[in-house]
Amino acid sequence: MNAETSGMIGTRFLSKCAKRPLLINVSRGGLVDNAALAVALDAGMIRGAALDVVDGEPSPPQSLLNLTDVIITPHVAYASTAAMVELRTRACEEVIRTLRGEQPRNACNTPRVT
Repeated sequence: MNAETSGMIGTRFLSKCAKRPLLINVSRGGLVDNAALAVALDAGMIRGAALDVVDGEPSPPQSLLNLTDVIITPHVAYASTAAMVELRTRACEEVIRTLRGEQPRNACNTPRVT
């Protein structure tokens, strides 16, 4: 999510959709312009939306919550048994790697192991 991708699924994009598609967003909430989505749904430009991420979460806008052709889940698309096992395994591998004095592979900052 950055300035270039913010709102990229907006009025211009949605108005060009053919065959009334379904919109599914499991990426970043801010990619979809909520107001433009509500208008597109109301106008019948798209058939429906399934959103695991919504701009404004954890409190999605009422304009989307009240629509019958929108399904919103609480940012849990990753939550499967396999995903949870992998998440825990990778976290443990990073701890072990760091305890051995090695650089972590997936650091969010730039730590220096000494």
